Amino acid sequence: MLSAKEQIACEDHLLDPFVENFVLEIKVHFGMQDIELMHMWYALDLAVLAVGVMERTMTGERKSFHQVAFDHLKDLQNHLEAVNDIPRKIMMANVISSLLHMDDLSLNLAHCASPWSYSESHYTCASEETDLTREEENKLVVSFTGKLLDILRHCLPSTISL
Repeated sequence: MLSAKEQIACEDHLLDPFVENFVLEIKVHFGMQDIELMHMWYALDLAVLAVGVMERTMTGERKSFHQVAFDHLKDLQNHLEAVNDIPRKIMMANVISSLLHMDDLSLNLAHCASPWSYSESHYTCASEETDLTREEENKLVVSFTGKLLDILRHCLPSTISL
């Protein structure tokens, strides 16, 4: 369970005009009764939450809260897998990858071994620690971004790549 303070922080995304406008546009284009629309909305919602939580973890606002971001990614993957329409999958992958470009998750590449060597062990082991070094933060950001891009790659047909 989240504390009242954490619930308020998690509900802040609902007030985000970008999300509200995007959801309205989806409703207009795809109709209100569409079940895939709900999965698309939840996927976008979870992407915003995951990136937001990871950002707060990296800025020191919330120590060792990054496991929540990876939990959001797992839920995001489930919702993206429920979307069967290929144009919708492509649209969701584009919107979510745009979120990564808009966000300012940063890392200090001088201390990073390889930005392509992420694995689940990076973020599952790191979740047990409370204070992360700069190098550990970098690995966490790379792992998070890699996991998100991997989810997007798996949701698209094999003939399409990011």
